Amino acid sequence: KDIGWKIVAVNVSDMAAMGRYPEWGTLSVSLPQKTSEEWIRDFSTGLRLALKHWQIHLIGGDTTRSNNDIVLSMTMGSNPSSVTIWQSGAEADDEIWVTGVLGDAAHGFFNKNAKYSIEWLRRPEPPVAFGNILAKYQLPSAMTDISDGLKINLTRLCQASALGAIVDPESLPKSSELYNHKDALAYQTVFGEDYQLLFTAPPSRNEIIRQTAAQNNVTLTKIGTMISDPKRIELKDTPWPKPLYSQF
Repeated sequence: KDIGWKIVAVNVSDMAAMGRYPEWGTLSVSLPQKTSEEWIRDFSTGLRLALKHWQIHLIGGDTTRSNNDIVLSMTMGSNPSSVTIWQSGAEADDEIWVTGVLGDAAHGFFNKNAKYSIEWLRRPEPPVAFGNILAKYQLPSAMTDISDGLKINLTRLCQASALGAIVDPESLPKSSELYNHKDALAYQTVFGEDYQLLFTAPPSRNEIIRQTAAQNNVTLTKIGTMISDPKRIELKDTPWPKPLYSQF
């Protein structure tokens, strides 16, 4: 069920990253002969729940046989008249923002008793409606989602915009489960699976961005500033933590 939900959610997050709201999707499934009917029923249940949650129409796809592994692929689309926000539009001195909190998915992965964090890891809810609102009013100069970790996704946005960035680690939002946790900064920056929005905007739009977040009950935090030096993508006064992937 979690996989059925998550294949929808991660695609929803990609749409949110561009300020688009998904309207339809296609699904391709390759299953080995050993796949149980129970697995297929559970996957279908999670898939239906997620599609209903975001009001997305499944309009087609393909089913094939695989030799050994279950292989799933989903594609989503939306109205072509919608406004799109790209990663390449940031400018020096733009403020850097993130939605929600960071690090809960990593905390759930490495701490199996953390029920709240595990739930976010298994069934994320990207803020796609808020991303769509930001795009509608053309508030961000550049935007992406945090699927591969803050460091990686911010680096990609900086490269697309030919800029650098300075992030204040003390400003990074976290849930109460990460307070005083020794790995909190690593969980927040170098793991991923957060599926929150990361965007930039000129300082002149600060107040309207905050008002828009408040009106839509979205947690929003300013975490840093874009700079003109593309060689500098840094945490203020501290190095980036080492990647966590070597631990599993």
